[in-house]
Amino acid sequence: LVRPSDRSWLPGARDAIAAARAAGLRLGIISNTGDLARDELASRLPRDFDWEAFDPDVIILSSEVGSEKPSPEIFAKALETGVAPTIRADWVM
Repeated sequence: LVRPSDRSWLPGARDAIAAARAAGLRLGIISNTGDLARDELASRLPRDFDWEAFDPDVIILSSEVGSEKPSPEIFAKALETGVAPTIRADWVM
């Protein structure tokens, strides 16, 4: 979704988020964040990044859960939030 080198949105990312929300899809984030706390991530995201666009129960950060992708544990945390066992996930870099 975001280009880390300059904190800019990847082309089409904002539109994709808006379209998914308009379609009533439940959006989440599963991210490897190293040892960064959630508030520290803000300095690495676009200024207009809106955490509110994502279901707060399905924002899974490795720094908060103690496991990283591709470990199954981080994905299990998402399932624990009540996301259906069969979910559609798009891999976005």
